Amino acid sequence: MHAPTEMSPAQSRKQRAKPSRAKRFALWALFFIVWAGLVGGGMYSSYIYIEQVKADLIAEVNARNEQQLEALKEDYEKQISILKEDIASSFSKIEAEVTSLNELLIFAKDSADKDFDSSNQLYTQLNRLEEQLNQLKQNMELLK
Repeated sequence: MHAPTEMSPAQSRKQRAKPSRAKRFALWALFFIVWAGLVGGGMYSSYIYIEQVKADLIAEVNARNEQQLEALKEDYEKQISILKEDIASSFSKIEAEVTSLNELLIFAKDSADKDFDSSNQLYTQLNRLEEQLNQLKQNMELLK
C-alpha cells in the first residue's frame, strides 16, 4: 500500500501547478492595487486635462471680450466725435443767426433815430429796384 506521504506523479504536478491560497490572495491584491492605480491615474489625468481646457477656454473668451470691448470703445469714440462736430456746426449756425439778428436790431435802432433817411437809403433803393423789376416783368408779358 501506499503511504499517505507519498503521492503519485500526477497529483504532485497538480499541487505544484496550483499556487497556495496566500499566493492567490497576494496576486489578487496586487492586481487590485494596480487596477486602482490605473483608474486613479486616469481620473487625475482627466481632471488635469479638463482644468487645462477650462483655462484655455477662459483665456479665449477673455481675448474675444477684449476685442469686442475695443471695437465698442472705438465705435463710441467715433459717435462722440460725430456728435461734437454736429454740435460745433450747430453752434456756428446759431452764432451766425445771432450775428444777423444783432445786425437787424442795430438797423432797426438806426431806423428809429433821427437819421432815418441816411441809414434807410439802402432799403429805399431796394424798393425802387423791386418796382423797376415788376415793371420789366409787365413789359415782358405785354411783348409776349
